[in-house]
Amino acid sequence: MAGSAAELRWTSPEAIAAADVSPWTDLPVWAPPGSDFHAAIHAGDVSRARATGLECRPVTETVTDTWALQRSVPETGLTLADGLAEEAEARLLKG
Repeated sequence: MAGSAAELRWTSPEAIAAADVSPWTDLPVWAPPGSDFHAAIHAGDVSRARATGLECRPVTETVTDTWALQRSVPETGLTLADGLAEEAEARLLKG
């Protein structure tokens, strides 16, 4: 998808908290289930949008297109270093 050899590894919200990873800040676009923020971004009623034609795309398409956009618009200010710090990732992978 993004030219990486990375492999997806599902991790529980409890393991993320135990590794001292901050929702959204350290792990972009993630909030623990049960939090107000999680509900705000995942519990919205989209029935009207779906009724008028909204279709959800496969995640692989979204990642591929987002990566292509990131690479084509350098003034976004984002870098590959944005997101989870290597030390925090190592804590998570260690379990």
